[in-house]
Amino acid sequence: MNSTHHSTLRRLKIFSIVLISFLILIGLVLVSCHPQGKVEQLSNTPPVLYDAVNNQPIPATQQWIIPIGQFDSNVIETNLNLNELTKSLGDRAWLSPSTTFNNQSSQLHFYLDFGGQQSSRKDAEFYVLPICTNGTLIQACTSLSSQSTPTPFFNFNTANNTDYQAIQTNQSWYFYGHSDAYVLPVVHAQQLQFLVNAQIPKGYQNGWVRLSFNENPITSKPSSFFLGRNKLTYFPLLLLFIPLLVAYFYRIDRGFQSYRNLSIGLLVCILFAVHSVIWDLHYITIGCFFLSLSGVLYAFSRPLYMLFYGIGALMIAGYAQQFYAGFNTAFFMQTGLIFLIGIGLFFRKPD
Repeated sequence: MNSTHHSTLRRLKIFSIVLISFLILIGLVLVSCHPQGKVEQLSNTPPVLYDAVNNQPIPATQQWIIPIGQFDSNVIETNLNLNELTKSLGDRAWLSPSTTFNNQSSQLHFYLDFGGQQSSRKDAEFYVLPICTNGTLIQACTSLSSQSTPTPFFNFNTANNTDYQAIQTNQSWYFYGHSDAYVLPVVHAQQLQFLVNAQIPKGYQNGWVRLSFNENPITSKPSSFFLGRNKLTYFPLLLLFIPLLVAYFYRIDRGFQSYRNLSIGLLVCILFAVHSVIWDLHYITIGCFFLSLSGVLYAFSRPLYMLFYGIGALMIAGYAQQFYAGFNTAFFMQTGLIFLIGIGLFFRKPD
């Protein structure tokens, strides 16, 4: 009776693993075939921008969206010798409302992004001229940025910092791009305006340009230590804890209880230890370290392997959802294998 019950339970576990794996694979296929990709979404709807210091969204009052239809395809002749700066970028230039800033840092960060559809291979050109007013003195603002330009206006185009997604191969594309982040010095109670113009070739449709400004740096993703992507200098030293843990368990258990557990746990440990070293995204580096520890615990039949694996998997899944802005193809490509291995370890408990 016990043998029959055990056999039935094993078949049920195998069926569950196959079913869940099949559903995950189907989900990957459906997401990857989703008709609306990331660039298409961004080309239609401007993404949320964040304050890099406090991670709060940039207020709508600090963003201006300008329809691309405001501009034309004529070449823009910049003339900064004119007395009226508001005419220096041509008659079709867009002038923002005058705004007074009273920030404590005496600096203002501005950021231009743009999106839409195009059926032309020619690049669009964007020009921004910040105008500072101090009392009766009206002049072009100077730049504090490391990317400062030799002229008072800033020039961006769709050849740089721009992503594309094909609509029809070699015929039309969605696009989304952005400028570098620039910094302007702002005197207390100073008034500021932005003059924007663009040379938009024929074949650009449904486009928009957005100008954003903020006291702190502007970023397209919430800033977080776990979302950082610089190499953790001292993290490889932490990986030395893994062989020390193996030696500790080996001494306590006086060897290995099961070579099946050892082979599975060792494969899991090595796989995620390698990922922990080669990746530069902090959440993957740290999450894979927990997954690697779970492999050691599995090899020595310690029930805590489930806790460590769960912590690592949830950390990677949670921050991957933020990093890739949703449950999309990139999210499932990064987490799919982790989930499949986790399901296998859950049902195939160590002896």
